[in-house]
Amino acid sequence: MMPIRLIVASSLVSDLFQSGSTQGEETLAARCSSSAVPFGRDRIFQHRLRDFLTMTVEDFRETFAKSPIKRIKRDRFLRNVCVALGNTGSPDDLPLLKEAAIKECELVAKHARWAIAQIEAR
Repeated sequence: MMPIRLIVASSLVSDLFQSGSTQGEETLAARCSSSAVPFGRDRIFQHRLRDFLTMTVEDFRETFAKSPIKRIKRDRFLRNVCVALGNTGSPDDLPLLKEAAIKECELVAKHARWAIAQIEAR
């Protein structure tokens, strides 16, 4: 099943080609971006990846209201944050990862420990 954004973009591309339009890529990009921008995008991108580890359940609900991310719930989201930090993080991320390894549920703690080991090994 194709994600909604891809369907919208595919539909727009198809419309432009079928109509023989000579409109440039800017028009297509503007049409795609106006229909595909996720709710609250600016608020989410203000955070560094490690900042998500400090989110309370209420912060998570508010930040990801009307977002598909809310469906996976906070613990699974934080697990994904830990994996991303393990793959791309720096020593600056270690304090929050160490805190998560102690204070969070086992799912998050296990992945935080993995991320710590990955960062320390680099």
